[in-house]
Amino acid sequence: MIIAIFILLIVIFAIVTAIDARNFTHTKNHQRKVNNSIDFGIEYLSSCILSSGRVVCYKNIKKDINYGSQLFSPIEQCCMIYSLLLLEQLLGIDDLKEKRILASKYLIKDYIKKFEKRKFAVVSRSNEDGDGSRLARVGASGMALVTLSDLCGKEISLDKLTKIADFIISMQLPGGWFNSVYDLNSKSVVQNMEEMNYQGQAALGLLTLYEKYPHPKYIKAARKALLCLAYSMKEKQEVPYDYWAMIASEKLFHHTKGRLTPDEIELLQNYLIRMAREVVNNQIKDSDNPLCGGLRYDTRPAVIAPMVEGLISVLNCIEIENVDARMPIMRAIYLGTNFLRHQQMQTGRMKGGLPYASDWRQTGVPDDASMIKTEAVCHAFNVWVKFQALFK
Repeated sequence: MIIAIFILLIVIFAIVTAIDARNFTHTKNHQRKVNNSIDFGIEYLSSCILSSGRVVCYKNIKKDINYGSQLFSPIEQCCMIYSLLLLEQLLGIDDLKEKRILASKYLIKDYIKKFEKRKFAVVSRSNEDGDGSRLARVGASGMALVTLSDLCGKEISLDKLTKIADFIISMQLPGGWFNSVYDLNSKSVVQNMEEMNYQGQAALGLLTLYEKYPHPKYIKAARKALLCLAYSMKEKQEVPYDYWAMIASEKLFHHTKGRLTPDEIELLQNYLIRMAREVVNNQIKDSDNPLCGGLRYDTRPAVIAPMVEGLISVLNCIEIENVDARMPIMRAIYLGTNFLRHQQMQTGRMKGGLPYASDWRQTGVPDDASMIKTEAVCHAFNVWVKFQALFK
């Protein structure tokens, strides 16, 4: 009898959550508009992949500013592939599958490099780091596992993928934290590199490979890394917003929630919710404000897009019966998808792109305000794709 009542309560909570979510999203009309943004995004992202498979990382709305394809980062190549993979996996749309594979082949050929005897990694070219160094990066290598594991046994061997994972694990300290960069020239770890988000990227990569090749060391290292990160933030008054840690935590919950202790679940959830409050508490909520959905202190689409993507992962880490925690996040996601949709270019040669800053039309703003950063477009695209997947 008690079990039946408990199950009934969960069902009621689920129904209430679904109704509230649909009230926030005006379901059919909003989802149709989000579908339009996805269509525009497909068109834009497709235009950013050259015939070689290399991704054009920067464009500008202003016709007289041209960055070419020289400004490049392999992590942005990975972000593009990740977005196209999500489109296929979450919505079943494979319009850009050939281009995804083309971009993957370019990443494998030009940036996945062997060093020492048993390790592969994403290695930046000497001219890209500006000082002749060749650096193996943990974050980029993690993202390579995220984007390339789907091609295991086709375009890339399992052996090469596991050796990338071996490199990442070799960079993990006993407490769980990863060193971020290894210098191939000096054969040493580089200290104090200003790398962002790599902890979550490394964990996400190991968890993704685990889905193809379930070796316990991958999930053990990822679990250790994310718990270490959450614990390190436990006593801090201000918690940096780490959207890749949010995305990785969602995948960790999917695989190991039953094996995490109640204290560990609480630790991770509290960490994720504290980060989510950064958006929930600072978001512009006035529907009459054209920048509704942005933050009161920052309305740059390039900043808002990854934040909203992180919120979706946080939502998926909170029990469905925890309505008090879920509803503010759901509302923030809805406002965020709206904000990004309104910032997207609807016509013209940059159709589907998003400017770096919302004030790019104003006189006197710097040129980078009208810059379109492909990585930021990818994050906005991921938001719309993941948002639609919530209602499938």
